[in-house]
Amino acid sequence: MFLVRRFKNGKELKAGKHYKMSYEGDEASLTLVSTEANDQGSYLCKVSNKLGTVDTECTLTIQGEIKIPRRVVFFILLIIIGLFWLPVMGEALRAFIGGMFLNGMVTLGRNLGRRSRSC
Repeated sequence: MFLVRRFKNGKELKAGKHYKMSYEGDEASLTLVSTEANDQGSYLCKVSNKLGTVDTECTLTIQGEIKIPRRVVFFILLIIIGLFWLPVMGEALRAFIGGMFLNGMVTLGRNLGRRSRSC
């Protein structure tokens, strides 16, 4: 009969939602259900019986994506969308305002032309 104990940074781990532990045949395993930045560290597995104790150690380094709060992601998306649509909307606004200005000038020109004809 073997006693298998697992440790992270010197503290003994217990099986639960985050850690799944198994021992089958001559293989002991520790499974992290999901990894997070605070899972980084030194892991030790100690197996003992009446003849003695053996252990193995490893270091887990977490690399990958950084979790960004949803509010920040939403704000960044708004900025990106705004930067993308600004030139398009700027052109549309310029065309609209330019059209209003040109229509006003044409109307003004017509009115001025009528006045000058009537004088």
